[in-house]
Amino acid sequence: MKNKFNRLIILLLPVFLTGCETVSDLSMPNLGMPDLTKYSLNPFSKDEVIPCPNAMILADAVSLNEFSSYASPDESDLIHKARIETITYECSYEDLQVKGNLYISGSVALGQKGASGSKNLPIFVALVKNNTDVTNRKFINIKADMPEGGTLLRFDHVVKDFEFYVDSVEDISLYEILTGFNLNSEQLGYNRDQ
Repeated sequence: MKNKFNRLIILLLPVFLTGCETVSDLSMPNLGMPDLTKYSLNPFSKDEVIPCPNAMILADAVSLNEFSSYASPDESDLIHKARIETITYECSYEDLQVKGNLYISGSVALGQKGASGSKNLPIFVALVKNNTDVTNRKFINIKADMPEGGTLLRFDHVVKDFEFYVDSVEDISLYEILTGFNLNSEQLGYNRDQ
């Protein structure tokens, strides 16, 4: 009986082995797996997209209210009112350097004491780590030209090549970019009272 079983295995062995074949031709498509080169995102890739630090506007410095007198600021004493509306940071990474452009948009409205012409809008940009440590800061002056007869204008400004270094790529989530108007104490007090 054992002998018949061995003969049967020897006879059927070529049939079983022809069912198993290996593909050595690399031009043959892999029918069990999609071609991942056709997709921009490879789920098996170790490369992770690292987001840029969040860019935010400091609440107390979102607006600049210029009055002729801050003793008792009133709308009738308003020269102009500026407001930062949006801020975005688009960046790239190379080793431990983060570099990108910071886009700031806002508006300026003339008050009753205002006049057309050039308006200087002092703005700060600060890089903050762990919500407390200011590691980098920059002060810029945006010039906005109010046309003759105009009372409202939009401004767009790009801070080019705003860059900083990190200790490791994992540290990027610890950073945020804060911006706002560089206010004097009277302007800051007015904003906080509103």
